[in-house]
Amino acid sequence: MSYDDLSDNKIKHTIDLKQTYDGYLEARMRLDHYKGGMMWKKSGGNEYLVKVTNTRGGNKSLGVRSAETEQMYSDFHKGKDRAKERLSGLKEQLKEQSNIVRAINAGRVPKITISILSRLNQEGLIGKNLIVIGTNAIYAYEAVAGVSFESKLMETRDIDFLWDSRTKLKICSSEDDKTVLSIIQKADKTFEKTKLPFQASNKGGFMVDIVRVNEDLLTEPPSLGDSKDEFEPVPIPNLEWLLSSPKFEATVIGVDGTPAKIVAPDPRAFALHKLWLSEQPDRDPAKKNRDRGQALAVIQLVQDKFPFLKMDENFKKIFPKTVFKMEKVNSVLDDWDDDFDL
Repeated sequence: MSYDDLSDNKIKHTIDLKQTYDGYLEARMRLDHYKGGMMWKKSGGNEYLVKVTNTRGGNKSLGVRSAETEQMYSDFHKGKDRAKERLSGLKEQLKEQSNIVRAINAGRVPKITISILSRLNQEGLIGKNLIVIGTNAIYAYEAVAGVSFESKLMETRDIDFLWDSRTKLKICSSEDDKTVLSIIQKADKTFEKTKLPFQASNKGGFMVDIVRVNEDLLTEPPSLGDSKDEFEPVPIPNLEWLLSSPKFEATVIGVDGTPAKIVAPDPRAFALHKLWLSEQPDRDPAKKNRDRGQALAVIQLVQDKFPFLKMDENFKKIFPKTVFKMEKVNSVLDDWDDDFDL
């Protein structure tokens, strides 16, 4: 078996942490509702209630001062104070629980990976525009299943994102010059683009790659943005299989006890894609062995922990029939599901 079940103690504390983190994220969104502030402004002999809408001074008048607008002003500031108090309390609780998870070695994900995911999540990009593919996707599967995979399957010095170019990239921040690269640099300021336009690397050699589906499947060549410092996602064949699969969402926990949201492809799609990669003649032999090992490990996990994820005809439609005619792929999948007739 390629994984071990977490102890009851680790599962308990990771569940507690994840639940608190969900509450923290909800409270942070609630506080975001009060961004900008609300104030009184005199104009033409009258006093108006004004809602500040952005950091550049934009505002919206809510009406002349009256009993109604005074109530709006009071409700706004009382609500903001409550939201701040709730967020502060949950932040402190989150810190305590993170310390416990770190102390019992229940965290799995490298600190830099957690930091990158957190920054991208804050800008609303994970799940909507970017999904995690490659080795790091396995962290999502093991987090939900309550297991830890063998370290040899998880060793990696990069994180790969698949950009869904069908969606419009909209960064939540109001900063006009913000790019995906600048967001990642918030996680580690040493990240810089390499000679490959789709890749950035930090001083420790950890890399971030952003890829997309083949451009011949699209009506026009996509781009993340206009900045010369922005990523230029490279087209990779057959990634549409991963893009078309259901999304798999999870909360993963770093080795330092810090949680983050992750969105990856359905584990069935991950496994099939890895099996297919392992049979490609131009694939590096070392990577082929790793691809196959990860595929088999995830298949085993699906069978053991996610029996509701069937390899049925509906799911099969995501992939071309040629995938299932490959001899080694066929042999692996033959016993996956009794209802799946290859």
